[in-house]
Amino acid sequence: MGLEKTIQVIDLLLQRRRGGGNHAALPNLLVAPASLLGNWRHELQRFAPSLKFISLHRSECAAELLASVSKDPRTHLAGYDLVITTYGLVRQQSWLEEVNWALVVLDEAQAIKNPRSIQTKSVM
Repeated sequence: MGLEKTIQVIDLLLQRRRGGGNHAALPNLLVAPASLLGNWRHELQRFAPSLKFISLHRSECAAELLASVSKDPRTHLAGYDLVITTYGLVRQQSWLEEVNWALVVLDEAQAIKNPRSIQTKSVM
């Protein structure tokens, strides 16, 4: 809708990292529709090249990387400011619950508007 929410989230992530504290050491999780992963990558590279991020989705990384992260998420995600994934992978990847996330951001949150859906329950 042109409200620049993407830029606002990026700014929030940068501010939290600059501020230090306990949350600065933890990764942040962004859940978005697969169709928006490229947009997020582009905007992060453009406005926050200092943020270290990883996109965990079959269209963005090798299946071997996903498998490796799922076996030991804390080790593989250490040092990342942001982990980007999709609603579909949240349903499939139970390891996401094992990570202490500083923030969890839901892009296009209407994807979880039905409280009885599997997708909504997975995200919650």
